[in-house]
Amino acid sequence: AMGDEFYRKGSNVQLGPAMCLARVPRNGRNFEYIAGEDPYLGYMMSAPAIKGIQSQKVVANAKHWVNNNQETDRSAVDEEVDERTQFEMYYPPFEGAIGAEVGSFMCSYNKIRKAWSCENPETLQRDLKERLGFKGWVMSDWGATHSMSILAGLDQEMPGSRYMSSDAIMGAVADGSVPLAKVNDSALRVLTPLFAVGIMDDNNTNTNDNNVTTPEHNELARKLAAQGIVLLKNEGSLFPMPTSGIKLALIGTQAKTPIVHGGGSGTVVPYYT
Repeated sequence: AMGDEFYRKGSNVQLGPAMCLARVPRNGRNFEYIAGEDPYLGYMMSAPAIKGIQSQKVVANAKHWVNNNQETDRSAVDEEVDERTQFEMYYPPFEGAIGAEVGSFMCSYNKIRKAWSCENPETLQRDLKERLGFKGWVMSDWGATHSMSILAGLDQEMPGSRYMSSDAIMGAVADGSVPLAKVNDSALRVLTPLFAVGIMDDNNTNTNDNNVTTPEHNELARKLAAQGIVLLKNEGSLFPMPTSGIKLALIGTQAKTPIVHGGGSGTVVPYYT
């Protein structure tokens, strides 16, 4: 459903799904992250989302790589995470995405062991591309590029080209600081997923002005939300509870003025209120 709506908006890439662990309960973007608190759950849930999006000729984007577990001071915080914890806790949701052949990753704003995420050779080039075998391309979060980081594993600066313009890259190749093979590798990583999901086979003439909301997708969103929230169902009258005349008490501020989503780039207008 998400891939279909993005396609009908004219998009080639959906900037999601987000899959960082909910390690900080008050993280402002936990509502976006499909992994929840469990790395295995994240591993299992990321693949179906990726496959669904990319089945609609839209490249999915796994984000935010990596350790982007709080919004407070996100552009300054330095995450100190040892190697074992990375592979056992923080990497599994992204491994699931790689297994589903996700086309792109987005690196995050934070630092990891004193190096910015988008120019961190350990987490980008070594862990993501070499150890985990990711074959697609890495784009920066918006404004998260701090240098020409192509050697560290960054393939695309977003949203502009302050550090990685064509002139800057050609100059780096000319002076020998960046091998041409590295530039070719980045280009291949960008183009391969575009062909793989069928973007190059289909001239998508849809535009962002299209209203792509449908009753079917609204109902699906409600169904998925209910299935994710309800922890125990009395199916088949398993428990000795009356089937009628039950009164339920909803207690607390959320019962009166519920928060149904967060803000920022993940904001949506809820159909059901």
